[in-house]
Amino acid sequence: MYKRYTMEVSQPSLAQFNLEITNPEELLMVLNHLQNEPFMVNEDHLAYINDNRVELVNAGLLLPYELSRCSLSTLRASLRKAYDKNQEVKSVTTFQTLLSTLSKHLSQAYQQDQILTIATLFKGYTLYLPAFMDFRGRIYHRSKDLHGNDLTRSLLLFATSYIPKYSTDDYSFPHLDEEEEVQRSQSTTTPNKEETKATKHHLDAKGIIEVLLKQAACNYKRWSNMDAALTWMKSKLVDFKSADQKTSKDRDRSYLDKPYLSSSDLDQPENKEDILFLGSDQPETVSVSSTQQHILELVKGARQPFLFLSFLRPLMIGGSLLAHRTACIPIYQDASASAYQLLAYFTLNEKIATRTNLIRGLTLNKESFTEGSNDIQDIYEYYKDGLKRYLYHKLNQEMYNLIEPNLTRKLVKSIFMPMIYGKSMFSVGVSIKEESSLGQILTKKDCIHLAKDIKNYWSQDNQIGYLLMKLLSNIGWLCSIQNKKLFYSNKYYRTIQDYKKSEVRNKEQRLGINASNCFPLVVEERSSISLPCRGWSPNYILKPGQVTRQVPLAPILPLV
Repeated sequence: MYKRYTMEVSQPSLAQFNLEITNPEELLMVLNHLQNEPFMVNEDHLAYINDNRVELVNAGLLLPYELSRCSLSTLRASLRKAYDKNQEVKSVTTFQTLLSTLSKHLSQAYQQDQILTIATLFKGYTLYLPAFMDFRGRIYHRSKDLHGNDLTRSLLLFATSYIPKYSTDDYSFPHLDEEEEVQRSQSTTTPNKEETKATKHHLDAKGIIEVLLKQAACNYKRWSNMDAALTWMKSKLVDFKSADQKTSKDRDRSYLDKPYLSSSDLDQPENKEDILFLGSDQPETVSVSSTQQHILELVKGARQPFLFLSFLRPLMIGGSLLAHRTACIPIYQDASASAYQLLAYFTLNEKIATRTNLIRGLTLNKESFTEGSNDIQDIYEYYKDGLKRYLYHKLNQEMYNLIEPNLTRKLVKSIFMPMIYGKSMFSVGVSIKEESSLGQILTKKDCIHLAKDIKNYWSQDNQIGYLLMKLLSNIGWLCSIQNKKLFYSNKYYRTIQDYKKSEVRNKEQRLGINASNCFPLVVEERSSISLPCRGWSPNYILKPGQVTRQVPLAPILPLV
């Protein structure tokens, strides 16, 4: 049973770092159920990308196909020659920076081309994505660049449809008005089974389409209020309809000519539930050339442009395409700082629970809670603002003016998310130097000092998290000194951390764990000898000469 799930780490060592299933039937049932979910390629979206690849390249959404066929070694000499001739470029950047940028673009172009090629090859096939569980017990689908890759996500659809298959005329359910609903409810004719299912489907249609509208808006940017996101998305569709009508005078009818809400109607409470899309009599394939420029201008500014585009086009075209998408389009929503949510749950911390949306409808005002709006909280925005206030009083004005513009949400998240797993102050400083824009204007020593200030701010604002990290560190030291394994257990599995060295390995070599890969679901016993650690952290083992990678601990879940 266990052999279905393999270990994928750069230096496998089951004796030192392991995960043991204590309730295999239930846990593997979840894994297998996830793996049995069929997917298919979004052929309509893929065709749109292929047909409009030049426009997408010009808009900066895709890189030129030719770059995917180039190698860095063949372009290096040409880049050096051009760089040496251009004194203006030499005054603002270095050759190594240009070479690094070129390397990233070549890799990105190759990746994009591979994704589109693979999607083309698998058109018409049913795909099953393997599942894996990481060391914290989180379960994922595994596929090529699925996590965090906007293009890959936009090309996947669920292959099974849980909505009854009707003719094209029956796909007018989103346009079902209240009068027709009253006529259905007052009908004296006993409906058959299919009519009953259809009526139920009609009643749920508005809510389903509203979810798609909200998700499309979330793919464009982050929202603190979903009602505002819905209103914004509706207004954009109204704009597309108006633009299409202006450019469609020579056609018999615009493909956006079905009744839409006007901009003024959006403010009317009675129209809040109305849906903006097309009628059921639209053809399966519709040309969108008339509004293509408007689409690309909007998509260029999206946070996840290809996912946004995959939602936008069905909402615009409507008909059977929209009905099909309501049944099979995946909804991607990341957890709101899940590690901090776990911390809030296990420590019963109301402040962190509110900031991570575990508790909704409350506003945190200094040290008290009041009934407030149902806005979505962002803990990293909170940390960003709080850190800026802390550094304003801590640093001199010149240093603060250098640091403050570069303290973006992305940087703050890359700092505070690993800290909840026990990332050390020194490692935070190294990350700031090597992975952020601050590394270009600060010395390594300045980055370490900044990391120290960040750690002090975090320990003051999140004292419970800071104390938990110190507790885990002490537990690790205690187990290491006593030559005992460290166990974290819950109902389904337990993690095993044994800071010892296998006899078959060199005694002077330390273990390196690649946290980007999954961990084994099997247990292998090995004889080992004690190897005291010079340094211990609750989430990784140090290895001389290599940059350590974060390996988060499994949460200590209560037995129910």
